[in-house]
Amino acid sequence: MHFVNRSLHGVVLRHFAPSCLGRRTFVQSLTSQHNKLNSKQIVSEGPSFPLRSRPKRKKRPEDPSFREAITLTKRLSYLLRHGAEAQGLNIRPDGWVPLDDVLKHSSMAEFSFEHLRQVLQLDPQRRIVVKEVPISKDASMWWIRAAGKHSIPSVNTAMKQIKYLDQVSAVLYCTNWAKWNNIKKYGIWPDEDDSLIHFVQSVDEDYGVEAHHNSAHHNSAEIVIQLDLEKALLAGLQFFIKNDRSVVTAGDYRGCVGSDFIYRVSQISWNTRILQGKRQGQDG
Repeated sequence: MHFVNRSLHGVVLRHFAPSCLGRRTFVQSLTSQHNKLNSKQIVSEGPSFPLRSRPKRKKRPEDPSFREAITLTKRLSYLLRHGAEAQGLNIRPDGWVPLDDVLKHSSMAEFSFEHLRQVLQLDPQRRIVVKEVPISKDASMWWIRAAGKHSIPSVNTAMKQIKYLDQVSAVLYCTNWAKWNNIKKYGIWPDEDDSLIHFVQSVDEDYGVEAHHNSAHHNSAEIVIQLDLEKALLAGLQFFIKNDRSVVTAGDYRGCVGSDFIYRVSQISWNTRILQGKRQGQDG
């Protein structure tokens, strides 16, 4: 048997410990008994220590130029990624917008081209980019776009603009005989709920067969319209190649491709010849 001196919160406790108990077991027993004591009694008997409060961090003064850069970035992101069409900006299918149009927008009235260049230099990820495109020997035009995260359905930054005729084999528009009469008068317009006109570069050899078999009279005709791409490009129309090699355009200022840009119209018809028997529905 031996005595154990245990100091708890400044109070020396002297206890008698039987030799049959280990020292560690006896100390643990003392600790559990101490935890059951009244906390107020322990505090009153032991020394008190003042609680240290963490010093408040001084708020750094905001840099006006930094706040201005954040405001400019947020407004550009909204216009270029989400609100270009709703705000009346002429955004191309590949996402580029004339920089002058953006700077003339009401939300950008307090910013200039120099503000924009300073902000873009602080963005290493290049989320917003600008480029200068020459339009003549003595003049150029600046364009701006967001690198991604567009919510505008007609915008895809992966599209490539057609600048040369050898970039595509042809620009073809597929339609039917019923729609051809309207196209001759009013031109080619986008489908409902779409802002772009879609073209292909080639058609399958069996194009029109399914429509022929589904026709009640078996004399249906599909129409393939080939555009005069060179004439359209010279007139200022812009065409773009998608990932699937199809071609799209937003048309002219009206949103259509006029009939004067049509180069060739082909009619693909599939006729049925009865070699034996009678046509379905014939009697006698």
